[in-house]
Amino acid sequence: MVEVADEGPGMPAEVAARVFERFYRADPARARASGGAGLGLSIVAGIAAAHGGQITVDTAPGRGARFRLRLPLTAPARPAGDGASGLPDDSQRAPTKLPAASALPHRRVRDSGEPCPSET
Repeated sequence: MVEVADEGPGMPAEVAARVFERFYRADPARARASGGAGLGLSIVAGIAAAHGGQITVDTAPGRGARFRLRLPLTAPARPAGDGASGLPDDSQRAPTKLPAASALPHRRVRDSGEPCPSET
């Protein structure tokens, strides 16, 4: 699991419900020059889904936001290919084993890049 949290203004429920939609921007007043295109979180959600995972947000006005990206430890099963795609058929290959999340290096930091108090 990857977790990203901030201590910003948070989001109301109606914004949080749409934050993973393609081209959705919470502040319509932000121009392309001063803000994003509304694609970042929808791309993350698409990549997570393609790998059998998911991304969620826990937020409320005045209490920041916490995004959690969960991916399975093994690759999802793929349907058997017929060779028409030009890609090799790897449906018989064993799933890739990944190390346990607790064995991976991690560090909690604030938006500024400074370590969180629990990490000092």
